Amino acid sequence: YQRRVREGVFGFVIMSLVFLPAIYFIPGNQPSHFSHGSYENTLNTFVQISHSHLLIILNVGYICSIAFFNYFGLSVTKYLTSVHRTLIDACRTVIVWTVSIFIFYVIDEAYGESWTKYSPIQVVGFGLMVIGTLVYNSILKIPFISYETTESKATPPEASPLLKDSMKVEEGS
Repeated sequence: YQRRVREGVFGFVIMSLVFLPAIYFIPGNQPSHFSHGSYENTLNTFVQISHSHLLIILNVGYICSIAFFNYFGLSVTKYLTSVHRTLIDACRTVIVWTVSIFIFYVIDEAYGESWTKYSPIQVVGFGLMVIGTLVYNSILKIPFISYETTESKATPPEASPLLKDSMKVEEGS
């Protein structure tokens, strides 16, 4: 737990003290105090958020959704394996893309994403990603390729629990 907190704090500090100030000084089309504008004006972002209740609600909702996503991802990895988490992430991507296309064609063309000339490439890419994951983890076996036997294979790191179960109550207590 402490390691994850340190990683989060480290990422927050690096983003806040290094990257966000750096992209403020890079020339771009965002309004800023410079004559050339900024690539990203983080200060203006905070001003806009502080003046809009809708933006505050959306940001809180986004933060909660990411927290739940990471929690459930860790739970899947804890009780199953990281292979399952990878496959679920791949399926999530496909579902979001499919829903986006559905919204465009069925609900309102102002929202969602249309089918483009590159969409078949995306479908092939999603398929290759899933098949590659299945082959890599020996779930899908291709003929004429040798695979390690279970006896000779050491326990892979993704098969061991990521988190220890600190919630278990010992017998007799």
